[in-house]
Amino acid sequence: MAVRLNGIVDTGWLAMHNIGVGRFDAEYVDNDVTTKIDMQTKLNVMTVKFTHEANNGSVGHTQSNYKLDFMN
Repeated sequence: MAVRLNGIVDTGWLAMHNIGVGRFDAEYVDNDVTTKIDMQTKLNVMTVKFTHEANNGSVGHTQSNYKLDFMN
C-alpha cells in the first residue's frame, strides 16, 4: 500500500507499513521537517494523524478524519 499527500507539498508516493489490523504508518522527510503519518481505518472511517518534527526540535500535531464510501 502507498499514500500520496498533495497539498502544500507533494510527497510523491510513500510506502505504507502495516503495523496492525487496519493500521498503517509512513514517514516523509524534507529539508526542514520530518512528518510521521499514522493511518487507521475502522469500518467506513479513516483517521490520519500527523506528527511534524522540525529540525529545531519543535513538534506539531494535526489530524483528519475521512468517511470512506465504497463503490460496487
